Amino acid sequence: MLSTLLSLTGVMPIETNTDAHTLRYQGYAAWTELSLCAIKILHGHARGGHAAVSTADRNYLAGRLESAGPDQVWEGNALAHLIALHALHTCQPDSPLLHNAIAALCRIRNNDGGLPFISGQEIFVTALAGKALAAAGAPQSLLIQMGDRISGLQQRDGGWGYTETTSQTDVDDTGVCVEFLRIADTARYRQVLARAEQYLGAMADPRGGFPTYLRGHQCEADMTAGAVTALSASWQDHAPLLDKCVEFLLSAQRDDGTFENSWTRSRSSAIHRILDALRHVPQAPADRSARIANATLASAGYLAKTQNPDGGWGYHPGKESDVVSTAHALPVIARTGDRHTLGRGLHYLLGHQNTDGGYTSAPDQFGPRPLPFDYPVLTDAHVLNAFTQLHDALRPPITTPKQPVPARPTGSIEEPAP
Repeated sequence: MLSTLLSLTGVMPIETNTDAHTLRYQGYAAWTELSLCAIKILHGHARGGHAAVSTADRNYLAGRLESAGPDQVWEGNALAHLIALHALHTCQPDSPLLHNAIAALCRIRNNDGGLPFISGQEIFVTALAGKALAAAGAPQSLLIQMGDRISGLQQRDGGWGYTETTSQTDVDDTGVCVEFLRIADTARYRQVLARAEQYLGAMADPRGGFPTYLRGHQCEADMTAGAVTALSASWQDHAPLLDKCVEFLLSAQRDDGTFENSWTRSRSSAIHRILDALRHVPQAPADRSARIANATLASAGYLAKTQNPDGGWGYHPGKESDVVSTAHALPVIARTGDRHTLGRGLHYLLGHQNTDGGYTSAPDQFGPRPLPFDYPVLTDAHVLNAFTQLHDALRPPITTPKQPVPARPTGSIEEPAP
């Protein structure tokens, strides 16, 4: 894809040694299929002209673009939309689809004139922000308003995609939507949640683990963690599958305590999500409980060793500290009781708040992997979620002392007051 894009801009010639007939584009996520079809057309045309492009490929390409409607970016994916337009212009330069499809791209331009990778991410962001707002004590009326919006966007298969305009559902968005709707009002969204659980159950690998988009694709630890957390409230209904998923997660940990990053740039992001999932395992046998505890200590040890001098964390060891990586690291550190490391991290995070209350950070998401892209509001959601988790982790247990306890000075970051 990258070499094809570079050839379209004139940076390098298109690779004419590629046999377009060997390119297959069925069996992938929707935007991958369209991109591969477009690449097949572009390479075929470069090698053999118009006659080298099959009618089936042209019809598939045009049909997909036409399904978006006259004013929308196809499936909300500007990159696939753009590659498809280049292919359409190459094989059907007089197609009436071109004008409307280009106008759709122009409508999603940012204020700086550039184009985003995707047209929106409102489903994922709303669900993630809803979780954080609920934990922070937001009014129930607000959560219901958000929940009704999310529930109304559920697809026929029971899942969700990242934006309102996509029909491609995935485990990642579905998992976070389920988490939020359970928090907002389990009874109100019972039927929606039941369909979502069926969707997740159908996506699972029988051996344990979840892919992102399609059953049978490679399973990923990050996606599996999200699904485990989403299904944990109904553990008994899914116990055989979830038990296998726990084994998958434990086996996915590397020797240094990290996990594969998946769709996130930050190592602490994957660690945070996977350890959160493992915390939901109910009444695990003693040997597995010990393995979960050891996995937690290994990840926390990695984070303690890779903390930067300024108290924050970068997305990889040695990288400059950023807010999102730090926000994901701190809840993990808080569970281990390492107050010195926690205090330095809190100092970094509190010191980087903007005057409007929000936060700014380096991009954390990948898409297409491994290219990072920025969706700024996610930073605020991740930070708020971290603060609420830290509040719960640092809250001292309620006790009834037998004798008066001397007062302790308050206000220290390293020794948080009740």
